[in-house]
Amino acid sequence: MSTIRFNNLPSDILFELFGYLELQDIFAVEQVSRHLRTLIRSSRAIWLSVTATLGKELPLPYPPLRPHSSLQTLELRDVALRSLILDRSWRSKVTKPARQPRLLEFPETKNEKVSMLRLLPGAKQVLTVTNNGGLACWDVRTGILLSQWHHGGVKLESLDVDVCHADQGLHFMLAVSIEHHYQIENQIYPTHRLYAVRIEILDDTDVPGEGARFVPVAETCWQMPFYIVSIEGDIVAAYSCELDQQPIPQPLATFIVCIMNWQNKTAAMVQIPVEVIGVSISGGYWLGRSPSTLSSSGAGLQCKSLIKELFSMKNAAIFQHLIPAHRYTHWR
Repeated sequence: MSTIRFNNLPSDILFELFGYLELQDIFAVEQVSRHLRTLIRSSRAIWLSVTATLGKELPLPYPPLRPHSSLQTLELRDVALRSLILDRSWRSKVTKPARQPRLLEFPETKNEKVSMLRLLPGAKQVLTVTNNGGLACWDVRTGILLSQWHHGGVKLESLDVDVCHADQGLHFMLAVSIEHHYQIENQIYPTHRLYAVRIEILDDTDVPGEGARFVPVAETCWQMPFYIVSIEGDIVAAYSCELDQQPIPQPLATFIVCIMNWQNKTAAMVQIPVEVIGVSISGGYWLGRSPSTLSSSGAGLQCKSLIKELFSMKNAAIFQHLIPAHRYTHWR
């Protein structure tokens, strides 16, 4: 009776067997022979399957600022290998710092303090927001001020950042909501503006304050405050809730979700019925008496989770309140 060595099994059978192996075992099989090493390292299907499985358990160390679909086969293998190394480091009882920490100091004055930090994707730049709404971009490696944005408002309420790959190269898109004040007959009235701002990082200058550029591309004005949930490409998701403007929480609230396209100046809004949204004493929102397609959580939910849950449902009764997208005349 003849036998077939493992190394000589047909490729389709080997691929089937690899699907039952743990990640560390796949790397071990690579060391058995040159044939198996070449076979495994050249198989995109293996590493797509491995990274998909690993991604269900923990975030993977993908290269920054690149779509996952653009990664080559060996790059997917490197992602899997780095995740294995990171997992072993986390589980190790003996810890050591991977690198020396760097301390960045941002200048502050008596009336202007840094109240918010936001690391831009890629971890090379960081945004700082001061208590009076000042917005600045800094180089993480050198601590040098790259640029500041003077918007003329009194308070920055919320923001989110996305990475964009376009004809003009890599840049960041910032969605930010800012409170402004205007005066009529000695009375101060608040108004709220939502801006879409392109952040361009300039590589051809070392002059402090000129290493980046804030370019406002769209703005719109509201009487009520809208808080940014996220920006993805041309789309901005925001919400407004009357309870955010009242000192004492009420048992039910009017909750408005707005999805806006800053590129073509259109928007759609959902005003969720008051019987669907409730609020906890601590200010968290939850789904109350809900349509059959919604499920009541019975506990406070963060706004982002709530919006994600609402917009993931198809044909929900709640969307009878959808206002069709239309062109806003107050967009600039």
